[in-house]
Amino acid sequence: MAGLFKQQEANAIGLDSYANKGATRTRANSTLFVRGFPKAVPLSALETIFVDCPGYIGIRQVRGSCFVDFETVKTATNAMIKMQGSRIQGYQMREGLQIDYDKDVGKAVTKKRERDADIQKTHHSNRSADYFCSGCGSKAIRTNGVLLCELPTRSTDGAVVLEEEVHVSELLLTAATEPVAIRREKGVEKQLRMTCRSCEQWLAYRPAKVGSTAYLYVRSAVLSLSPPMFGPRGDASAATSG
Repeated sequence: MAGLFKQQEANAIGLDSYANKGATRTRANSTLFVRGFPKAVPLSALETIFVDCPGYIGIRQVRGSCFVDFETVKTATNAMIKMQGSRIQGYQMREGLQIDYDKDVGKAVTKKRERDADIQKTHHSNRSADYFCSGCGSKAIRTNGVLLCELPTRSTDGAVVLEEEVHVSELLLTAATEPVAIRREKGVEKQLRMTCRSCEQWLAYRPAKVGSTAYLYVRSAVLSLSPPMFGPRGDASAATSG
């Protein structure tokens, strides 16, 4: 039985009938393992395959292996079914993508939290930082035991990825009520944008998907570790983000 779940277990977590079709012997979890793509394919091209799947968190490459993280086992399973055998436009592929559950049952989010906990134990007091809007100097975010420059970034737009419960202790931004649609190479991404409370500069966004999300994305080069200096005409000088 695929995923090695009993029917009662599958029903309890909302796993669909795919778990009874014997397509894989790997125990189901929320991270997928992807193979079958040419070495020349960049991570950004692979991300276009999964970015619009419900529950998508992110894609990462570890020593040449590709892993795709989802919020739940159910969303990972549905993405595996939908994208199994997909081909990446613009690249010659003898076969489509081969997708399975990651054999390491430990979830990527759990690993990330453990790594963040280690950072907090040794550097928490001197690595929590205030970040200011580069446009007007208003305080925007206070991080919790980590600097923005230490966090991963999205391959699509370079935005810094923060797990709000772990990395953010203070968020002083105004959130939009309506999503903005961004056209990517393969599909449309919807964002709930967050702006500076003073000058309304666009600083960050959350994914506008069904259900809540624990992730915040901060745009590149819009925050500074110190308020910007202003010239005689009120123009902000260049600020360096940390």
